[in-house]
Order: sequence, then structure tokens, then C-alpha cells
Amino acid sequence: MRLPSAFLLLINGRMGRQLHVIARSVATTVAIAIAYFGLARVGQLLAIPPGNVTPIWPASGFALWIALGSFRFGWIGIWLGNFLANTWAFVDVSTANDAVRTILTGLCIGPGDLLQAYGGAYLLRRCIPAPGGFTSIREVGCFVASQSVACTASATLGVTALCGGGIIGWKEFGYTWLTWYLGDGFGVIVVAPVLMVWQSRSGMAHL
Repeated sequence: MRLPSAFLLLINGRMGRQLHVIARSVATTVAIAIAYFGLARVGQLLAIPPGNVTPIWPASGFALWIALGSFRFGWIGIWLGNFLANTWAFVDVSTANDAVRTILTGLCIGPGDLLQAYGGAYLLRRCIPAPGGFTSIREVGCFVASQSVACTASATLGVTALCGGGIIGWKEFGYTWLTWYLGDGFGVIVVAPVLMVWQSRSGMAHL
């Protein structure tokens, strides 16, 4: 049975719109991953071996900005960029066991960064429903306080992953944790407000 032309046009139109949405989602996710990876590599220029811990992690501020937006798949881009950056820094392929161990370590670091970004966004919104302008002392104070709490997530889970994966020893946990925490904190404080204020003043729709 031949379908009516109007029906075929309707189906094709819907499929076209769906494909457009999917293509845009994939492109945006890849762009987020690339941007995160690039900012992470900038931070890694100052990294302290062997654990890839840096005194400033600009990608954390970018991740918070993404988490504050409305893009539903932003977390995939953040996780992918984080995995690629961390694995790039300390992957060991000298043996199959070392390759698996270091790759798994990279996989385990990502959830901490996601928890920090989206947890930080949640805490900030609880204090300020529509953050972005930094036009009052209260808004600045809420931003600093909420992110001071959120940054503990990535530092704790990340350093635990490094120790569990044998990248660093457990005796180095405290020093590495503090460096990681401060690095994420500086990254959030430096990068996120710039992006938030720029977006607010430009009137740009978030992703």
C-alpha cells in the first residue's frame, strides 16, 4: 500500500529534526570535551609528578559553567575530556597490566570531577537561583562558599583513585589532596566567573 505524500513528508520532517538534534548534541558534546581537554592540558603544564596534580586546574571552572547551563549531555563532554586529559598524563603501556591499571585510574577520576561540577552548581543555585552577574557581596560570598565545599569531591575521589591505581603512594595522600583541592579551587574562582559574567553581559543563550 502506497503511503500518502503528506504522511511521508511529515515522517521525513520529523526524522530530519531528530537527526538535527542528535547531530547538534554530538557536536556540542565533542566541543565540550575538546575545550575541557585543552584547559586541562594548560593546567598540566604546572603539574607535579608523578600524580598529575597541578596547583591550578582551569578545566574545573569550565566544568562548573557547563553544569550551570541547560545542556543535558554536558556531563558526557566533561567526563570524556577529563578521561582523555588524565589518561594522557599518566597512562603506562609498558605492560598490559599497567595499561589496564592506569586507564582504569583515569576512568575513576572522572566521577569526582562531575560530582564537583554538578554538586557545585546545585549548591550555588540553592543560594542564588540565577547566578551569573556577581553584582553583590552576597553573590560572591555564596559562590566562594559553595565551591569551597564542592571542590572536596574531586580532590577526595581523584586522589583516592591515584593511590588505588598505584600512581602515587598512600603516604602522599594528604599533600596531594591539598594540592588537588587548591588547584580545582583556583580554577573555579578564576575561570567560572569570567565565563558567567561574559555570558550574562553578552546575553548569549547557554548551549
